[in-house]
Amino acid sequence: LPPFGTTVLDDKGVSAGVVGQAGQVLIAVNEGKVYSMKWGETAAQRCTVELDISKTAPVDGYRVMEAVCKAP
Repeated sequence: LPPFGTTVLDDKGVSAGVVGQAGQVLIAVNEGKVYSMKWGETAAQRCTVELDISKTAPVDGYRVMEAVCKAP
């Protein structure tokens, strides 16, 4: 699991959200499907996630979703 507070980036490298508790991600965008996270310099400290954000309604500006990291 990425550490709490890790920035979630969209496919253009722009901040799209943040990692919350228990590996959940809080996404603050309305489009996109593949996101990346990096919390260090080694390959083991980065991953990608695929999320279908259209299936989750935003609450207070964020879509809270479960994310499963995959090696880049």
